[in-house]
Order: sequence, then C-alpha cells, then structure tokens
Amino acid sequence: MKQINKKRFLNISQSNQKLNSDSVNYILVSHNSFVNLNTLKMSKPLIIGDCSNKNKTLQRLKKECAKYHLQFYNIKEQRALILSIKNEEL
Repeated sequence: MKQINKKRFLNISQSNQKLNSDSVNYILVSHNSFVNLNTLKMSKPLIIGDCSNKNKTLQRLKKECAKYHLQFYNIKEQRALILSIKNEEL
C-alpha cells in the first residue's frame, strides 16, 4: 500500500492478496485478480481496472461495483485516470 497526502492506494495483482478495506481510497485491480467488493461497501474506495485485465474481468468488476454502489473506472474504455490529490496539511 502506498500513501500520498493521506490518500491510500492499493494495487491488487494477485487474487489471494489481503485487503484492509478501512484504510484504502483507491484500489487498482490488475492481472484478472479477484476482489471481494462486499467488504468494501462501507469504505467506498474508487475501484480502478487497468489494461492487464481481460474484458470479461472488467465487466464483472463493473457489475459488482454497481451492486455495492462503488465507483468504477475502466482504463481500457475511459483511458488514463488523472487524480488531483491536494496536500490537505497546507
């Protein structure tokens, strides 16, 4: 997990990777990894599917995100994701 200005990023690149849902703002899903989105419905992170995923995996993620009211960003369809992360301490 990486942190930038109090925003936490997690890259899930293996299906068996442990997920701490309370402390993540952005989750990047890579290499067709499985993520249990049910555990994330309270923290509401942005789920990002990158280009290493198959279209079938991205469609599944999109459906599951809709089911749990989570935001989903598909890099294959929507292209680059640019985040503006301001320094909250200033």
